[in-house]
Formats: sequence, C-alpha cells, structure tokens
Amino acid sequence: MTTTDLMQTLGNPDWIKENEQRLKSIFPKTWTHFDNLDVLLIELELKFIDVNFSNVQELVNILFYLEKIGILLINSSFNVKANPRSIFDK
Repeated sequence: MTTTDLMQTLGNPDWIKENEQRLKSIFPKTWTHFDNLDVLLIELELKFIDVNFSNVQELVNILFYLEKIGILLINSSFNVKANPRSIFDK
C-alpha cells in the first residue's frame, strides 16, 4: 500500500464519510475475538472498496487506524466490532 493509496481512501475525510457504512459492514456487529475474524473476507471486502495493502502487517495497521478514527471498536481482550455510531455525529 502506498501513501498515495491511503490519502485517496482512508486518508481522505470525504471518502471516509462516503464509505463509512461500507467499511463498517465488513466487520461484525457484535464483539468477536480477533482470532475468529474471517481475515480473508475482510481483505477481499477492503480491496473491493479500493483499500489496498500488500501484507498482513499492513492489514493490522489498517485495523488499528480504523479503531483510531472510530470505525472499528477494539477492546483490551482483542475483541472487535463495528462502531454502531457514526463517526460524524457530534
């Protein structure tokens, strides 16, 4: 994944706003342990919406970035779920 790719997708607030629900739909709605995620399906779904990466470490970095911006929730037990609230609600 290049910086240019990130700036056009995950680094672009307009792209994030347009694709917030698509991003959230990739992840479970209920707490699911990271080990139980279908990583291949997540990878395919992200690539389908033009979030490209080349290795597992980049995918992990993307997941933590999605947590940082509020799309994804990750708890201390490494359970994850999509944030049910919009990141654009004030």
